[in-house]
Amino acid sequence: MRIGGIVLALAFAASPAFAYEANTPRQNQRFQTASTNWVGFAVSRNGRVFYSNPGTESWARNSARTECEQTSLHSCNAIAVSATSDVIAIHCRDGSGQGGFIGGSNINYGAAEWIAFNKAQQAGYGDRSCRIVYVY
Repeated sequence: MRIGGIVLALAFAASPAFAYEANTPRQNQRFQTASTNWVGFAVSRNGRVFYSNPGTESWARNSARTECEQTSLHSCNAIAVSATSDVIAIHCRDGSGQGGFIGGSNINYGAAEWIAFNKAQQAGYGDRSCRIVYVY
């Protein structure tokens, strides 16, 4: 029984990753992919951001969310956008807790930022308690 668990753990550890943590904020670095592909992004409540390899809309979103939740051990907010979309993730903190929010837009960064901050406001965070942690 123990050997089977070790083999399973090694197989899981050796499997290729389909989503990655974004270690630093990036701007103007785009995925080279067909316009029909989607890229998933997820943000944890402590502001860690993850992105997926390009794929279908649901696969990309779920891949980023899964990696985020398995790494941070918390639920994550996730979206999928076309590879040419703008994405902004924010981290909010106030006396009652913290949260991560993400917005994406095909229009521009301002629209993506508005979406992220609007999600934070709906969760009860003021603009002053939030900061941008990731730009794509």
